[in-house]
Amino acid sequence: MPKSVWQQCSDGVELYVPSNAALSATRRALSRLSVSEEPEASRQPDRVQYVDSSLPSQLPFPAAGSGPSIKQEPVDEQEVECPSSPSTLSIGSDDIHFTPGTSASECSLPAQRQTVFDQLKEYAAPSESPSPAIGAPILGSSGYQSDRTDFLPLIETPCPDNGQDATPPPMLKKSRLFRRSAQEKRKGPTASVRRPDWIKTAGSGIRKAKYTPIVEQRKTDNMLSLEKLQSIERVPAHKWSQDERELLCVLYRWYHAPDRTVIPQVFNSITSLNLRHNIIKIQFENHIRLYGRKAFREFERVFHSVPFQDPMGRYEEIKSIIEATAQNLGIPLCKREVETKFPSGRAARAKSEHTRKIYRTLVRQASQNSRPQGSKWPSRLESSSPMSALGGFPTATREKFADSESLVDEDAEVSPASRVCEVTASPVKSFDTPCLAFRAWDASSRTVFRDGGEGEGGGFVADLFAKRRGPVTRPLPRDDEYGLFDVLANAHLSFKGNASAFVSVVTSLLQVFNYASKMNDPQIAVIMLDNPEINISNKLHSARAVISHLQAQGEMWWTRYKANCEYLVWGDIPQSAILHVFRYAELEHLSEHAANVANLLHLDFFNGQSRTKTISRRLQRENTVLNRATAKVMAEIAIVFGLGRHSVTQSQIAGFITTLVDSWVIQDAPINDAHSLSELAACFAMALNNSRLNLQDVMGGFVDGVRRGTDNIARYVGRQPRTER
Repeated sequence: MPKSVWQQCSDGVELYVPSNAALSATRRALSRLSVSEEPEASRQPDRVQYVDSSLPSQLPFPAAGSGPSIKQEPVDEQEVECPSSPSTLSIGSDDIHFTPGTSASECSLPAQRQTVFDQLKEYAAPSESPSPAIGAPILGSSGYQSDRTDFLPLIETPCPDNGQDATPPPMLKKSRLFRRSAQEKRKGPTASVRRPDWIKTAGSGIRKAKYTPIVEQRKTDNMLSLEKLQSIERVPAHKWSQDERELLCVLYRWYHAPDRTVIPQVFNSITSLNLRHNIIKIQFENHIRLYGRKAFREFERVFHSVPFQDPMGRYEEIKSIIEATAQNLGIPLCKREVETKFPSGRAARAKSEHTRKIYRTLVRQASQNSRPQGSKWPSRLESSSPMSALGGFPTATREKFADSESLVDEDAEVSPASRVCEVTASPVKSFDTPCLAFRAWDASSRTVFRDGGEGEGGGFVADLFAKRRGPVTRPLPRDDEYGLFDVLANAHLSFKGNASAFVSVVTSLLQVFNYASKMNDPQIAVIMLDNPEINISNKLHSARAVISHLQAQGEMWWTRYKANCEYLVWGDIPQSAILHVFRYAELEHLSEHAANVANLLHLDFFNGQSRTKTISRRLQRENTVLNRATAKVMAEIAIVFGLGRHSVTQSQIAGFITTLVDSWVIQDAPINDAHSLSELAACFAMALNNSRLNLQDVMGGFVDGVRRGTDNIARYVGRQPRTER
């Protein structure tokens, strides 16, 4: 069997000559190709010519002459035979013809080579690039039938085209896994498709947070230098204290001005600050009011714990400082006659989560760091030594023993002596609201005193209600619509009119002694202002506030009396509010028989002709020093005033010591030396010998009273003119 050979042609072209077996396979393969039918005129009776229109007329071979030159060799035409088969294609001079005969057809090989070679050269030319034409087949012989369908016209079919993406019908949905696998196959294994953020991941049902690495930006030298320059040029933020916020609340509650810069000017002048006016205004309106009383206890003390009339005169001292400062600055600061509502606490219901978070933080800090209501303002003297509470009074802790250790028996029973050190002090009443007051009177006083004991009708009764059989009428408010309060108060303070509706008391021992020195056989009553029957609405009024109110209306313009320590009680003072009553002669008798008492009280200064201010200056020049002997004398005087009785409280002891130290200007109190102050407190407690209170409570009241009195002395000396010091 002859084998297939490659025949060398000219211009580097080789012609493949298949064997008979290869020709049979070729005929079977070409039988499925479409052929074109020639016109009937060119058809011969003994032969049907078929042309495969699907093959290109020019083959994609290199251009002629591009390869090496090959010499043509003669080929014997008889060596190439076409077997007689219905499907055999013959190679002629014009086209490829199919010869359906039983005998072999001879093919002209030179013509074949020439034709194919010419076609190759024409195809290799760059100027032409024809596309194959698709034609309809020629149905000639019954022995051939093609399977091609690409020449048929396109019709609608549910089957997808191979050259387009398969799109399933709308009603036919593929599974999620199948769609994902098909997408990966279509786009390749390396395709990266970003899933939308709102798509939930399978199995979790929640949106995963996108992790973004935090890259710390390093500041350059220029940026650091700029920040240092800004810190030098810019004023640092002011840290507000409780006293400053409380002063700001007092200014905005009781005062107003047509110019919005007046209140900030007064605030800066009192506090010696230089804050911008806008900063002060924002601090009150957008900070203190926004977070309210629970976040700032200063706002609660000023706006909610004290009535607008301030009957107890808690903020009268601050108001006097404010008014004096405004007068010195020469700016119009008006006092409010009617209270203005200031809505507060809106931060608790704010829409901003950040604002609500700040509100919760401020409330938590206020509950932990807030000082008790009515604590001293401002604080002038602070203890610098380490302190620890011991039964209500502070004791010093020596630093050199701070790191020492002591061995104790845990199983040992606690002795009664050790229990004494564990007693804590009861809360002391606020010094801003005096807990003790005094009243001196004699037989010529128009205010009636009925010594009825604890029964009904005892105590002091004002002249207006003394002759009535009925009880005292309900107290009038200071801003009553008919103005009756102003009329009655003016008549009482001016000593004009037949009857008075008030009972006057004072909180200064110096003032009550001066009043008693001008009377015949006077008596002194110790009155508890913290009694529930006194602390009713509109019952107690500060005389200083009343005089200021009357002077603003044009009344009492002639007086120079400031009434800093005087209070007006409406109607009566019941017997339950009176702690003790004694005659002034008892103090004189004690002073005559005790040299230490005489050296402290100096009753000879109260001659009935001197003013209280003059006596105070004389006592100041005596330079009374607080020592152990002075503490014992103070206890003896306290016994005369009834502080050794069973019904006395620690706050009342503290209030009495405060007014005694303040009135007699007892100096050099070791308030910064807790150990020495504790020894003096022990001397006072032992001399007082109060059987109701334990030793620690009495000592705690003494220490608190000494500190408060020393603070009052420092404040009074600072307000005096330099020529009087």
